[in-house]
Amino acid sequence: MEKENTQYPKIAFLLKEMRPYTISLKEKNIFAVGARGHYENPITDLLAFFADTEEKHGLGSLIAEVFLSAFDHKVPISTVKAEREVVTDEGLRIDLLLVSEAWVLVVENKIFHALGNDLSNYKRHAEKRYVDKEILCLVLAPERKIVEEPWRSLTYKELIENLEKKFDKGQLIGEIYTPDKKWSVFFQDFISHLKDIAMEDCKENKARDEFVQKNFMSLRQATDLRNSFIDDLSRRLRIDIAAAMNQSRVLTKRANWDSGPALHYSLEHWHELSAVTVFLSEKEGLIEIDPRIRVYAYTSKDEKTQEKAEDFFGANKKGRFAEKKGSWVEVNGTLMVWETLFPEYDYEKIKNNLLSKMHKLNDFEKVAARENRNGQAENRKE
Repeated sequence: MEKENTQYPKIAFLLKEMRPYTISLKEKNIFAVGARGHYENPITDLLAFFADTEEKHGLGSLIAEVFLSAFDHKVPISTVKAEREVVTDEGLRIDLLLVSEAWVLVVENKIFHALGNDLSNYKRHAEKRYVDKEILCLVLAPERKIVEEPWRSLTYKELIENLEKKFDKGQLIGEIYTPDKKWSVFFQDFISHLKDIAMEDCKENKARDEFVQKNFMSLRQATDLRNSFIDDLSRRLRIDIAAAMNQSRVLTKRANWDSGPALHYSLEHWHELSAVTVFLSEKEGLIEIDPRIRVYAYTSKDEKTQEKAEDFFGANKKGRFAEKKGSWVEVNGTLMVWETLFPEYDYEKIKNNLLSKMHKLNDFEKVAARENRNGQAENRKE
């Protein structure tokens, strides 16, 4: 149960009110990394690839089935050939043309543009080119489009929901489809990307904007309060480190990582990459801080130095500083990292653990410097 905040009642109330508008952290997909992944052409290219039954993706006629769900009557599906940027006699371009034995589907894909194309021209071109096939016409867009007969409108939400009904953890439900593992993962990433760019709820954004406008100054006060807490914590820890280690100068640096603020502490004679960090992780789904302490020990790629670092920080010993840890390497294997997790925010426990780590890292830095001097001396002798 959450504790009632009596000192900042307005901000506490505001935090409760803003929960429906908080932004969840989204896992990146391969299409979100590139600069042009949201454009119509790349997305239509991928739709064409996955719709073509002659391609080796193993998805069969899945895309065509979902497209045809927008029509009132059932259309038989066998093989499907996809064509992109089909030029009409008037020089216009049809986004996507799906050709089967009995029918042709004209697809106009609209993501961030108004529906201003000459749809009737597209239909006439298909009728002229395929006189013996049924001509079907479809507009695909994030929102419902008002179109004239015989055109149909399919939203991205409907497209994605229908695809997901047939797609479950890399395997399509049913006996027809046997997706290749590579294309199965790729296709799931594609669905995730379509969600990111085409399924934003405009009404929800309007409600969010109205909430922010009405509470703009209070939100600023809440942000200032958070920053004040982090700044005070940084100063308190720096003072405690200076006193415990008899150091007049403790180097401090604050970084704002994607998942929370990080407070770095080091001493002047340490390697520039070595530090002990208090990471105030903002774990999704949690309201309170998820505190962690990380040790960054620069070891170069020297095996002896890395073994000594493991002796200093790697052992999970029982007793006063028993910890739940994780470890990894960074900076091309030259920086070893150990992370300690805390079940809750407790300043004294965090401070004591931090001081222990600072002493250990200080001792390690002395050993590493001595090993480095010895190594240089050996090299000179040779």
